[in-house]
Amino acid sequence: MARDDQEVYLYGTDILRAITEDLNEGIYLELNGSLRLSLVETKEFNAWAESLGLMGEPPQHKIAISYEMLLRIYRDTEEFCHFANGSMNSGSYKELLDFFGDAPLLPKCFNFDNCINNMFIAALTWVYFHEVGHLFSGTWVCS
Repeated sequence: MARDDQEVYLYGTDILRAITEDLNEGIYLELNGSLRLSLVETKEFNAWAESLGLMGEPPQHKIAISYEMLLRIYRDTEEFCHFANGSMNSGSYKELLDFFGDAPLLPKCFNFDNCINNMFIAALTWVYFHEVGHLFSGTWVCS
């Protein structure tokens, strides 16, 4: 199932909102603080974290991710899956990969769309928690 840009934005937003809600109901509730998600309309591939509160007070954190980042990550996962199913199964790539045996390039237990979805969720989750890591290590952008 190919997704157009708007569907990618909605899909990515749903994933990020669910993570934000889970963190607010767990860690941030215990800290008496909050975590806010901001999706930014820009053509820049970008994500960042901000601490909006004062030192010594409960955390008031924000993670911002550009829609362009959502889109590029999704399109890259599509391209990789097409590459893994096509070009990597022939020519010099195949010769190189034959060295590793008969392991499939993409998991056989998933269909093509599931491979794209799982890679997208994994990559987006990595970016999100990279920004959470900045917040909890104290290396955030001050606004």
